Amino acid sequence: MGLFDIGSKDLVLILLIVVLLWGGNKVPELMRGLGRGIREFRQASEGHLGEDSKAVTPDDSAAKHSDLS
Repeated sequence: MGLFDIGSKDLVLILLIVVLLWGGNKVPELMRGLGRGIREFRQASEGHLGEDSKAVTPDDSAAKHSDLS
């Protein structure tokens, strides 16, 4: 049993509550905003991971230390 173990009945109930609270016209706008937020989060996390791959390797650091001597 996972943290987000949600069945199809649960999703329908959640969708019904969202429509009742915000109305049918507002739901697409909310979903677009959610999608943009998820996309920005992914791009930010991928950018962060890309910086980690540019880290100094042991070979690079050895070459820098030999130049200092």
